[in-house]
Amino acid sequence: MTEIRKAFFKAAKPRKKDRDILDIILQERPDLKGQNPRCAGEGNYGYAFIFNHEVVKAPKELNCYGDDEIVEAFQKEIKIQQLLAAQNLPVPHVTCTGQKAFFFGMQKINGLSLKDALSGVYVKLSKRQRKDIIHGIASFKAALEKTDLGALLPPEDDFALSPEELLLAREGLSAPVVQKILAAQAPDFSLALQKFLDDYPSRQPGIIHGDLHGGNILFDPKTGKISAFLDFGRVKRTIIPDAEFLHLQECYDPAFALAVQSAYQKITGKDVQAGSYLCLKALDMLAARTGIARREKAEDAENILKAAAEGLVSKYHYGAYRTALMKPSP
Repeated sequence: MTEIRKAFFKAAKPRKKDRDILDIILQERPDLKGQNPRCAGEGNYGYAFIFNHEVVKAPKELNCYGDDEIVEAFQKEIKIQQLLAAQNLPVPHVTCTGQKAFFFGMQKINGLSLKDALSGVYVKLSKRQRKDIIHGIASFKAALEKTDLGALLPPEDDFALSPEELLLAREGLSAPVVQKILAAQAPDFSLALQKFLDDYPSRQPGIIHGDLHGGNILFDPKTGKISAFLDFGRVKRTIIPDAEFLHLQECYDPAFALAVQSAYQKITGKDVQAGSYLCLKALDMLAARTGIARREKAEDAENILKAAAEGLVSKYHYGAYRTALMKPSP
């Protein structure tokens, strides 16, 4: 455990965690006392406290990911935020970092969460404002990909298929029982899966924010534009950068996500396949089942592959793929 972490835990007393952490912050930042901060909630790695003009983030006392990973995640987030702010992107400037304990502060930026802005309850968005929001998200994603993050991002890619998994996926997809079921119930999905496998070796990795949900994008009703993007703890380099658009679909709606995707394509000139992450998930499952089938007798192996094919044409895989492409269920 690092000296910073030791100091952090030594200062904490066995009371409510967020109060312990807040007390530690105030020991180093006595100028923030008396501002009645609000705890914005508990995220994957820690707490965020909202003061009058600053937001301060600090890690939890304990976390299942392990101490070193928490510290590394916070350090990565600070550096990424500083790099993006230096490019005049709509990102809060880092205002301080803890000296005796690990935390950091950032500029407080006012605004509605994008989720609230799009709901129509708090503000009525004009067509122009909605278009500006879509363009703002697409432009930010394009700028994030151009930023030289170098060694800040780990080389590991959680989404990538191994060479062995690719071989197993090809083997499973070509199995007669799988081909028969896909041809009868999901011919377009069958073609998409094959194309994904064929194109996989030439896919170029990209950088994603990883968590563009409604609370991490702020909208300024006065300007009618996005005022800030928040939370850079999940930024990663991945061979499936299109996953970002699927995440937008899950957080908002398919039409909005596809509009952002279209704007991104116009800005970057890149071809985006909205269903690529879903193809990857489906092939990952098929590879695992094929690996099991290899070890079984012929009859049992065919039943395993048949079950895998039935899984491919289910709502979980094929249904989700159709939704991502804004196509009605078959």
